Amino acid sequence: MPSRHFVLLLLAVLLLIPAPIPPAAAQTQSRTTAYDMLAALNAWRLEQNLWPLRPNPTLEALAWLQLDYLLAQPNLPARELLHDGLTGEKPRDRALWAPYNWPYYTIPARVSLEEITVAQRTVERGITWWKNSPVHNAAATNPNYREVGVAALPYAYGTVFVAVLAGRPNVLPALLHPDGKTLYLTRETYSGARGGGYLANVTGVRVLDSDGTTPLIDWRSWQPTLTLPRPSGNVITVEYTDGRQTVRTEVDRTRDIFPLPDYVDALRPTGAGMTGAASATILTARTAGDRVAAAGAELALSPDSLLLRISTTGPLYLANIQFLVLQAAAPPTIVRLSDLFGDSRAAGPGSCFLYQVTGRPVTIPQGCTGQVVLQQVAPEGVFWYDSAQAQAWGLFVVSDRGKPLADCRTPGGPCLFNIPAGAAPAGAAGGALPVTRQVRLIYDANSFTLLNIGGQRLDISGLSFSNGTQTLHASVWNTPSNTASLYSFPSGDCLQVWPQNVRQQAHPTGCKVRHAWVAVRANQTFWTGGAFEVRASGTTIGTCQTEAGECVVDLP
Repeated sequence: MPSRHFVLLLLAVLLLIPAPIPPAAAQTQSRTTAYDMLAALNAWRLEQNLWPLRPNPTLEALAWLQLDYLLAQPNLPARELLHDGLTGEKPRDRALWAPYNWPYYTIPARVSLEEITVAQRTVERGITWWKNSPVHNAAATNPNYREVGVAALPYAYGTVFVAVLAGRPNVLPALLHPDGKTLYLTRETYSGARGGGYLANVTGVRVLDSDGTTPLIDWRSWQPTLTLPRPSGNVITVEYTDGRQTVRTEVDRTRDIFPLPDYVDALRPTGAGMTGAASATILTARTAGDRVAAAGAELALSPDSLLLRISTTGPLYLANIQFLVLQAAAPPTIVRLSDLFGDSRAAGPGSCFLYQVTGRPVTIPQGCTGQVVLQQVAPEGVFWYDSAQAQAWGLFVVSDRGKPLADCRTPGGPCLFNIPAGAAPAGAAGGALPVTRQVRLIYDANSFTLLNIGGQRLDISGLSFSNGTQTLHASVWNTPSNTASLYSFPSGDCLQVWPQNVRQQAHPTGCKVRHAWVAVRANQTFWTGGAFEVRASGTTIGTCQTEAGECVVDLP
């Protein structure tokens, strides 16, 4: 019989173990915790007389990519392997992958980027651990970095934090203190910028009023902070110079405010992502060469519709346009325009592509003077708005062939961007999703996907798959990073598994949101060895053939 002292000690230990967090609460907690970590990082940097870090959606997506991989493993990897991906790639390797395409200095080897990770019970303990680790301390306080993305998810007895810090050539942010009076400036310190034609030695700075021409603060020597006079509008322009060239950065006084712990509750975004705000806009302040007076397209989003309107002359090829969607407490997902409106599409000026919820009145917006393509979707297929929470998911990174075109935010509009010119045959617009109880299974040597094609939410919790010797249950997707209930799985969305020795796979065409993926052991790759059965609560409901590559199964 255990001693009384042993029992008391055991009870004390159990009381320290937090209760499991339900999915909705986990999502809210994760979004909040990531933002708190960003605020703590900035406070730390200010203590070291360094500029704060500006949130960047691409870096946030990279942080989610690695966090999602880490939490798909049975156990967190050893400390020295926390930054390695499935194929052993490093953070700088992932940053060069599409659709992230993080800019480098002259050659790909010169990527100014670093990732830090910690698993701790609280933000404060995570920051303390980083401070006490020489390697992590050096990364977090590196003056080369000006932007950041942070992801966080509950795990075991605490939270796993992943922060990706980076700098970009000729991108020098300026951020406002939460008091609205002090403007924090940045400069380039990365050694790879020297001799590459980049602005590498900032000598002067000035601030222009909202008209973009009138100086609020005229040219003066660079300094870490400036006291900002009251401008005539919300948007001001900061110009940096090295005497040879000038870099311009726009600052929105309602948006470009860096969080600090004492102000975090007032600044905390209500939408998904660290940089949430209410209006649609081009989020990332880009260099002057990236800003265009007349954009080629505009994107407008509401709870019921997604509208893409072409506003340029000549046809535009849209097949390669895709949205990187950053959601609440979930890995980013990629939605391709071809998934919504067809495999290939050429569009002339005034053409409109309207993706709208069924049952809502269809009104053709003003400015749609060319062809109008309407695609209707069941409410469950809306990937840009969380109707249950009455809030937008957050950020869209619009890209073409992996090259970012604009960073947009929902709800609202328009978000303006250029689409590279080109022509292609027009594809046919699709119709409304049929309502069935079907799932589509898509598989090859590298992955297995379950896609809900039923046009309604489905209970897939009791599904299992077996070839007689290898079996996998749907419960394998009940991971901390899964953002959809298996008891009410959304229409148009998917789940994936693939072998542990295979690099991370893209989700297939037709999947709006991939809610979870898991790297499985060799004894669970049931789909690679001939026929396999699909079972619901132990009863066989379908048989699929490996060589077919896909299989549609009706659920009971």
